[in-house]
Amino acid sequence: MKKRSFACLALALPVLAFAGCASAVSRLTLSANWYAMPNITTNITGTEESLLYTVTFESDGREDFSADYDEGSYAVRLTNTEITLADGSKAQGYRLTSELTITGRFTVNGETGEDFTDTVTSEALFLDVSHELQPVKSVKHVVTHSPVTTTPDSIDEACVAYEYTYTAAYDNDLTTADITVEYAQPEDMTDVQRTIKLSGDGSYLDNEVILFAMRGVSTADVSAFRTVNPVTLAQMSCSMSAAPALSTATMTFSVNGTSQERTMDTYAFSLGYTGSNAGQPQSLTYAAKAAEGENTYRNVLLQMDVPMLQSLGTFRYRLAEAVFNDK
Repeated sequence: MKKRSFACLALALPVLAFAGCASAVSRLTLSANWYAMPNITTNITGTEESLLYTVTFESDGREDFSADYDEGSYAVRLTNTEITLADGSKAQGYRLTSELTITGRFTVNGETGEDFTDTVTSEALFLDVSHELQPVKSVKHVVTHSPVTTTPDSIDEACVAYEYTYTAAYDNDLTTADITVEYAQPEDMTDVQRTIKLSGDGSYLDNEVILFAMRGVSTADVSAFRTVNPVTLAQMSCSMSAAPALSTATMTFSVNGTSQERTMDTYAFSLGYTGSNAGQPQSLTYAAKAAEGENTYRNVLLQMDVPMLQSLGTFRYRLAEAVFNDK
């Protein structure tokens, strides 16, 4: 029997799944840039936003081992909701859901295996920016076919199919995270239950909220925060490699039903765990505010490049449709 550890999705979204070590980080200064109006903090009622991305794959595979994927989709929806906290009290906060679907196949020594479909669905509950998007709970269900070696001998050894549900629940003071991992496959995987102590003074973000939270950070500085690495089940520091690079970009996508070519200010950066054995970071590009008080594109994530496991290629997410808040 092969020994297996907790698997991350082959395309690693939206989880940052690198190795690293914890270090001291400062607190994030977050703005609710997902609204057009400035200075919204606690008045989050009436929030409704939907985003749809296309997902394409560029292969870096060798002749003896490669992967190929059809175009996939990644849908994200943000709403406000009343949340029940760990102590039973109620608070107004956000509900962020996402759904990723993509179909692919592996080829080993000229033999191509059967098509498979990977899916990830997630739900995260968290508080507003006045509470630094403090997490309350997140649940993610994953079905993935992950390559386990760079040199499989046959197509049967190209990947392992995983299906699991990962849940993180937090206490009111954000001092502990109760993590559970429940496996449907492989059958020989053992479920995990663990309470992780959250220490340090820096801001903390749940993994399912990281991509969303980066819409609210300052573009003038390097942002860093704490999170739990879902692979190692340990608290880590996550950081930009450098302050965001400001630029302009032209992209075609739909906003509130109207599709057209759009030129906008952007900010781009790489994000990953800090410390030794940090792995490959993810490259992210967001829309930026065009001018003071004007935020047409709500600092939305425009594009993301995610390296695949075993260096078989890169997944690119590009915004296709956006339905923004009226606020």
